[in-house]
Amino acid sequence: MINKNSLILVLSIVIAGLLMGVSVLWVNYQNVSKKLETTTTSLIMEKADTAKFRNDINQIRACLSLIESGSTDFTINRCQLMLGE
Repeated sequence: MINKNSLILVLSIVIAGLLMGVSVLWVNYQNVSKKLETTTTSLIMEKADTAKFRNDINQIRACLSLIESGSTDFTINRCQLMLGE
């Protein structure tokens, strides 16, 4: 039979081990969470850049078709305004 002091010692060691395990898991969770946040932010920024590039390409196509249809000073000025130049 285990005496009372040994039982308290064993339970104390088990509880301390569990607390250490939870602490390690919490730190790992925080690290993974931070990496996920950084990755998500990067993906959102890339998606925004891609959308901007697509918009720029569409504006350039529109300008080219305007110029091909008969370039006038008005058309060139309009294209410069569309492209932000």
